[in-house]
Amino acid sequence: MISYGTEVNFMESSNTQSPLLHQLSLPKFLMKEANRALSRPGPYSNGLASSLLQDAAEAFLLILATQSRLNVNPNYSFSKVLDTVSRQIPIVSQYKAGLIHLNKARVMFKHYGLSTLQKNDVIVFAGNVENFITDLCKNKFKIEFASVSLADAVGHRRTQNWIKKAENSYEAGNFDAAVPNASGAMAIYLSHCSLDVSPTPTDKFFFGSLSLDCGQSVFGIGHPFKEGFSEFVASLQEHIDDIYNQLNLIAGGVDVSAYEKFNAITPTCCIMFSGGVRFIVSDARGPTTAEDARFCIDTVIDSVLALQNNRPNSRAAPEVPSMEMTVIHDTDMVVSPEETPPEIVRRVPKGEVLKAVLPNGHRQNGNFVRVLQDGEIAYVSNLHVRAVSHDSIEEQNDTEAT
Repeated sequence: MISYGTEVNFMESSNTQSPLLHQLSLPKFLMKEANRALSRPGPYSNGLASSLLQDAAEAFLLILATQSRLNVNPNYSFSKVLDTVSRQIPIVSQYKAGLIHLNKARVMFKHYGLSTLQKNDVIVFAGNVENFITDLCKNKFKIEFASVSLADAVGHRRTQNWIKKAENSYEAGNFDAAVPNASGAMAIYLSHCSLDVSPTPTDKFFFGSLSLDCGQSVFGIGHPFKEGFSEFVASLQEHIDDIYNQLNLIAGGVDVSAYEKFNAITPTCCIMFSGGVRFIVSDARGPTTAEDARFCIDTVIDSVLALQNNRPNSRAAPEVPSMEMTVIHDTDMVVSPEETPPEIVRRVPKGEVLKAVLPNGHRQNGNFVRVLQDGEIAYVSNLHVRAVSHDSIEEQNDTEAT
């Protein structure tokens, strides 16, 4: 059961521009998980799907209550919350009977381990919940629920940017751009998780260092066989790297079959040392279809959310001296000032405090300062930031409070 209060904060988000859209991504995610549960074989699929659908409806009721500033007690039952919201928002009453029936099914399954639901029953529940949320989104928030993106649930800002670029390209009918953007999003997030996806893996096992000279000096092998042995080691290394990465993806909850299909559709994406993105496009690829583009976008979102939920972030912040700097003018945070044009991570507002990485106490890259964003290095103009002490931050907070 979801607790009700005066504030909604389903998960930490880097999307500060659209808090309502971010909140709506939770019921959308729960509905997607319900459909996924329903598609799985097993004795608990129907009950689990109905429970997730009820959670989606309950989460949406919480959003309605909060956005409408309704006084909803955290101890209220689902039925009590539904009554409270429907009295203030009459259109909700049209869906009360179906939502109450769904809640009873959830209680029987979750609390008593009983469920006589058939798959068709859950399909009806899913349709009712989708109609309920879609109708209220349009009437109350003037938002098409279909336009709510699960990209807002992605906690890594740069990955989120690339997913949204892919979605924007898709909506514009530019499927040839949507697919590479989805590929970029996948590569960026896997790199963020320290999962190597480049064509030339850099994380090698111990025998990956066996070189041509090593083969000759250690084994005393003649030149012709030495070259063959080097090729054998390289080939073996490539296969083991592939298996290693596949196991990491499986451990992170990624659908590997979907990931393999994703790789077959998308161009190879490389993350450069500067942080920039480059694509290797094959001439053999045919035209991109709308179905291919939609599949790639859905796959990258599903994969990122799975890794985000199941795999701890393995990228530690650089262990170098750092200091806090406050933004004195709105400015862009970029991946690398060396890129032309630079990729913008986000717009940083005046007053935000950033953690600046300053090796040896010096500013880096001429006119830019290195800062941390999601545990990674990014850059802001040194003309738009200044060093700030904790005392000055506390003084500023005291001033704003008064």
